[in-house]
Amino acid sequence: MRKSTASLSFKRKSGISLENFAEAVKAGLFGNILIFLLVPITSAALQLLITDFSTARLAYESGGKAQLPQYQKTMKALINALIELAPYVDTIAVGDIAIINLAGFEATYDPKNAKGGIIVEEGLTMHRPVKGTGTLISECSTYPSGTTFLGFLFESAMKQDNILVIDSKMISFPTGSPIRMLLGATKQNTKVWTGLTPGVNYYCYYIIINSKGISTFSNVAKMMCG
Repeated sequence: MRKSTASLSFKRKSGISLENFAEAVKAGLFGNILIFLLVPITSAALQLLITDFSTARLAYESGGKAQLPQYQKTMKALINALIELAPYVDTIAVGDIAIINLAGFEATYDPKNAKGGIIVEEGLTMHRPVKGTGTLISECSTYPSGTTFLGFLFESAMKQDNILVIDSKMISFPTGSPIRMLLGATKQNTKVWTGLTPGVNYYCYYIIINSKGISTFSNVAKMMCG
């Protein structure tokens, strides 16, 4: 059976969404000290990172581009701390989804949702069928009939200076962003992207949609078009 772990999908969060997630992790870990012993980061240290990020976020939202470097710096520090906590949670949970959720994290896989439910998609890949054709193929995990796969293909990774992730399902292009995006919806977990430029690195993300709702952004799959 596929083993569940603490998902790293929070790396795609930003703004208040990331702040709220970090607060939930702090509450989950340090509010259940009989389960989560010897956490590798202290409550005070994590709270400081959250506070610094919150201050920088508010300054960026009110002050604009001049405040972006500090916003990016504090966001990176907070995400790195959360990345450090994820494997620790896995050592405690040992695949137990309830424990993963108790720690404030999402689980990468929930057997209850295996038929028709939305899970965090972290298996997206890309490959080249034939070199020199300007074609790439993206493929994710399989889902039940009726699922829609919404693919996003960028010529650059989603970063704060070119593509802003508003929350887990919304993106925005800052003013002046040169980044192009291709969008493709399909009923198949495989998507063929054509008319691409050889020598350019492409970055693909999926959102999964079915009767249970809408997933967050998948992991990023990267490949150069040959």
